[in-house]
Amino acid sequence: MTRIYDVKTVFNSEKYYRASIPRGHEADTRAAEVPTDYETKARKVDTEYNGWPYQRGGPLGHVLTLLRSLPPVTGLGVGFAGEFSREVGQFISAVAEKGASVPERFGCCHGSDQERGVIASFVRRAFGRTSLRGVARTRQAALAAILGGATRADSFADGTRTRTSTTPYGTEASAAG
Repeated sequence: MTRIYDVKTVFNSEKYYRASIPRGHEADTRAAEVPTDYETKARKVDTEYNGWPYQRGGPLGHVLTLLRSLPPVTGLGVGFAGEFSREVGQFISAVAEKGASVPERFGCCHGSDQERGVIASFVRRAFGRTSLRGVARTRQAALAAILGGATRADSFADGTRTRTSTTPYGTEASAAG
């Protein structure tokens, strides 16, 4: 079965981090909003570009019809502190199940249970690292906005560092790492 996923980050805002939302469920709340967000955007595109005004109970526009013909979009929420929505766990399980169906790719496993465990562990670690890197970049951008300019960490944003050294011939910059 084909699925459509969309990863959404949750910033430290009152919309998600408030007393009425239980602690640890902020990412779940954001993930649950994704299908509605897609429908709202499809209606907006139909109205602005296709001249098709949305009327509740009326005929659907072309973009909204196309969107509804696809599998529903599943939101994967990642909170600003690195927490994940329930759907992330389901996504990792689905990836592990799919990967376990091709055991020759891994060659290290003694049965489908171990294969799923190895794959799930790898995906969870990779997804966690990637999402925390995104959280760090988000915080870096917020810090730069607050301070009114670039910060030292901007030189690390693309995964490379630039070293600057002063020589008798002037200042030189070289990429490292």
